[in-house]
Parts: sequence; structure tokens; C-alpha cells
Amino acid sequence: MTEQKKSILIANLGTSDLTVQIPGSSDYLPVGFAREEPNLKNTVQDLSDPRQTTWEQRQQLICETICSELKVPFYNHDDHYRFSFRDLTQSLFSAYEDNPEIWKHRIRPGRFWGIVKTAVEQFNVQHIYCFVTNQTPSHRDDTIYLFEILKKWLEETLTNCPKIEKIVIPKEVSAIDQDALFDVYYRFLNAECDRHLTTLISIKGGTPPMQTALRVQAISSQIETQIYLEPELSAQRILDGEPSPCRRVSYWRYQRTMKYQTVKQLLQRWDFDGARVVLSDWKETLATLETSQTENSEALNASRELVDINVRALGTAVALMNLDVRGAEQEHDNRLDVLSELVNQYSDSQNSLYRLLNLHTQCCMLWELDRIAEFLIRMALFYEEMIHDLFRQLDPKNGHFYFNRDKYSDNWYLKTDEVVKNPKLANRFYQLEKEMGNYSLVKNIKNQDCLVKGSWKKPLQKLFKLPGRPTKRNFLQALIEVKLDDNTQKNVAKYMILGMKALDYWCVKRNQIIHSAKGISKSRLLEVLEEDRQFVRSNPSTKSDINPTVNVACQPDEICDRMTEIITHAFAIVGSNLPEPRLVSLPKGTTIASASEPFYLYSDIRDWVIQRLDRDVQ
Repeated sequence: MTEQKKSILIANLGTSDLTVQIPGSSDYLPVGFAREEPNLKNTVQDLSDPRQTTWEQRQQLICETICSELKVPFYNHDDHYRFSFRDLTQSLFSAYEDNPEIWKHRIRPGRFWGIVKTAVEQFNVQHIYCFVTNQTPSHRDDTIYLFEILKKWLEETLTNCPKIEKIVIPKEVSAIDQDALFDVYYRFLNAECDRHLTTLISIKGGTPPMQTALRVQAISSQIETQIYLEPELSAQRILDGEPSPCRRVSYWRYQRTMKYQTVKQLLQRWDFDGARVVLSDWKETLATLETSQTENSEALNASRELVDINVRALGTAVALMNLDVRGAEQEHDNRLDVLSELVNQYSDSQNSLYRLLNLHTQCCMLWELDRIAEFLIRMALFYEEMIHDLFRQLDPKNGHFYFNRDKYSDNWYLKTDEVVKNPKLANRFYQLEKEMGNYSLVKNIKNQDCLVKGSWKKPLQKLFKLPGRPTKRNFLQALIEVKLDDNTQKNVAKYMILGMKALDYWCVKRNQIIHSAKGISKSRLLEVLEEDRQFVRSNPSTKSDINPTVNVACQPDEICDRMTEIITHAFAIVGSNLPEPRLVSLPKGTTIASASEPFYLYSDIRDWVIQRLDRDVQ
């Protein structure tokens, strides 16, 4: 059997939350029931004639019996009886403590009894918070002693009574000061309430400003599952001393509007995971409200199903941000129409450059969000993986012709025996390495006498591991120049290589920048670049890993532009078209490979989710 979730009850206590049995009668009269509530006339008309008379004369009867019995002063002016509720409850509490056996049977908590009974029996309430007043100077309607009476009675009556605690409105706050009361309830709800607990709320008691403050601040709070208990007004049950049945109201539509606004704000910041958490929590709230037999169960169910679909869409985006193709497929499960088509296109093994386009897009988003550390990490990954992907696409055997990928799947070991069979490729690669001073390959070729009349014609004795990004890029450049016959494509390749060289410096510096104690920001990137350029100018003979790259490095705010050029040229080199967005529109003359919105994958997903959120509230 599933354990019932725990919950709490927050209630305003009011003067109508106490009934007392008058001497010589079985009727329990409400002590402070003075409001003309909706449906009051109808429920009184259902009483027998004698009971109607008792109800109409309740104030007089309370004064002449209970007040007299407890020696509480009362006033009668033209048959209008009045007394101090505070004084009466203070005297009643004292009498109750002195003679509990007598008074326990004569006291009932009025409609509050129905609220507590519902909360305890159907929601496993563990804690009850009661807002009460104890004003300075004291006010005739203060409920401080009412709380003590009800607490004592409930603890004696309930088998497993929850903890009951009073929350006293500060004495400096008037019970009718709306603005100050907003602050009181806000502080309580944010400091004392666990947002994950089901929270039952009763606003029936208290002054009208207290009722408004509790309702507004509760609905506006982060409490996920809120259920309002509204006891039905029944004069018959009040006189019988019986608990009133409670209507359950959730005000979930207002909460939904707030949740959706939060989700939209998160999506403006491309925070798909944050938006998913908000909607996942909201989905659980809707499920709880459904099982709690609140109103509008059909509408709740329909909204919950729509939220579930949106959670899947956001989960798909999170998986794509993590480059998790399998996770994205599991999330959308071909149930998100156009989004499923978009992700399936992305997942197609024939479209391997789409993964690089995804990385490019993420870098542009991270730059926009000032998340520079993540930006640099993703940028370096984009650079490395771009080279590797083009190796696979330009190699006659998907990376297995010029490289030993069977034995060394995680590295790029060059089969120099295959390379030298293509003299143009071998010598272009050799020349590029020689020009850049990358001596690993050059030294091995010379030491092993692989040159014939200045050309590399003999293979090395062992596989040659491409040692780093510059050497990999040189081999890629040689491979492109030899592979492509079209001059236009060669020109495209030239600009792609220039774009890569503009990023070399940033790839070299990324770890140092990220782990430095000076922080990391866009302005800091510019400072680092200027500092290094000044150092190289001032120390031309000093060798460092930045010397070959610092003077050709692009400005920090140009990094995304260089990446855009690289990905665009890569698609052109392999003869593939850039994908088109499915929902958002591209500005005229632009492509989805852009440093600004709309962004590949994510603009479509964001638009798709927002459309459905808007549809749900229409």
C-alpha cells in the first residue's frame, strides 16, 4: 500500500470558528457568527421553525446564557446585543481548563471542525498553522484565546492530533492593514513552508484583509500543490455541532499562468533544463490535484497531458544540449510531430555535420548568455570535432584508409604507407608542417631517411600519431586541397582554414583563462589577448605556445563569426545543404548557421513549447 503523502494546513481563525452548547438545549450556537454570508438565508430556511427562532436570536441567547454564566459583560441597545469576543473566549478558556469534562462536550470548533477533519482524515496533515490576532490595544474580536480553546479541544478529541501552532499577527500590524498583512504572510510562506509539501489552506476566518493576504500570497508563492478547503455553510450542522463538509478548490489556473510565465522567462535564456524542472513539478502538482478530488478534473487531466508533452520536448532539448542523440530519441519517441522530424533529421548518421552545427549553435547561445567558461570549452570541442568529422568524410574509407581506427579508435594514427602513395598529399602535408615548425613529423621523416630529392616518398617505420590540433589541421588542409578539384571549393577550404587559425589562440588559452584566479568574462578575454600581444611584442625571442597564434587570433566578439564561417564552409566542402528551421522564420539572406537567432534546433523547440503553453491557457 502506498504511503499517503504528508501535508500541512494553514488557516485564518475567525470569530465564527466557535460554537457553544447553551444550558437546557442540545443546540450549539455560533459565538461570533455576525456576517451575512452567501446562501445563509437558504440554509436557515431549511431549519425547523423553533430552530429558525434560535438562529435568529443566537446573539441574545449567547449574551443571556454563556456571557452570564462566564460573567462576561454584554450590552443591549434596542435589542442589538454585543459583547467582546476576546473577553468571552478568555473566560471560556479559563473555565475549560478548570472543568475540562464539562466544557469539552459543550464546545465545538464550528466550521473549522470540518476543515480540520477533512485535512486529518483525507490529507494526512502533520502540522496546522493558525493565524490569530492579539492586537495592541486589544480588540474585541481578537482570536488569541480562541486558538487556545480550539487547540485544547482538538488535542483531546483527535486520536492522532497534528501539531497545532499559532502564528500571531505582529502587534504593530493592524488586522485591516492590507499592505502590512501582505508582508506578514509572505514572510511566513517563504520561511516556514516546504514548497514540496501539499499545502491545505483555509481563508474563511480572519478579517477580509487577512483573507485576501493569505490567498494572494499563497497563490503567488512557490508552494507547488495548494488546495483550498472551503467549508459549506449549513445552519443545521452548526446547531448540531457537526463538522461541515468541505469543497476543495485549487485555483490551479492562476498558478498555471504563473508557471507558464516562469517557463517562458527561462526559455528566453535558453534554460531548457530549468523550464523542464518547473513543468515537471507542475505536472506532479496537477496529478496530485486530480487525485485530491478538486474541481475541474477533466480540465486538469487535459492540461496535465499537454504539460507532459512539453516536458518531453524540453527533455529532448536538454539531451541535444548534451549531444545525447539516444536520449533525445527516447524523449521525443516520435510523438512530437514536427520536432520529432527535426530531431530524427539531426540523428541521421548521414548528417554528421549536424552535430557540429549543434555545437556551433550552443557556443552562440552561451556567448549571448555570458557563460564564457562553457563557451570556451564548447568552442574547442567544435574545432577538434570539425577536423575529425572532415577526416571521416574526406577519407575514402570513412577514416579507415589513411588512419588505423580499428586498433586506435580514440586517436588518429596515420598510415604513412598509404599517405606516400599519394605524393601530392604527402608532400603538401610535409610542407605545411615544415612551414609551421611542427618538428615531430619533419624530424621523423628526416631521421628515417624518408625523403627522396627533398620529397617525402618513403613511409615511416611506425604509425604516426597526429600530435595536436595544428598538425591535424595541416593534414586536413592537405587532404582538402588534394581531394577537391573545384577551385571554388578550394577557395572555400582556404577561408575555413583561416577561420580555424583565428581560433587557435583561444583553444591554447582556454584552460589558463578558465582556471585563472582573475575570473572569466568577455572583457577579460579581451584583456588576455592584449596582454599576450604586448608580451610577444616586448619579448620577440621568447618562445611560448602562443607565439604562432596570438597575432592571427580574432577578437573575442568575433569568435562566433569565425565558427559560423567554419561550419558553413564545411557543409559546402562535403556538398551538403544546411538544414532549414521548421517553425521559426529566417531573415532574408541568412541561414540557420548564424551567430544570432534563430538558432538551429533550439529556436524551433522553444517556439513549439511556447505555442502549446499559450494554447493551453486560451
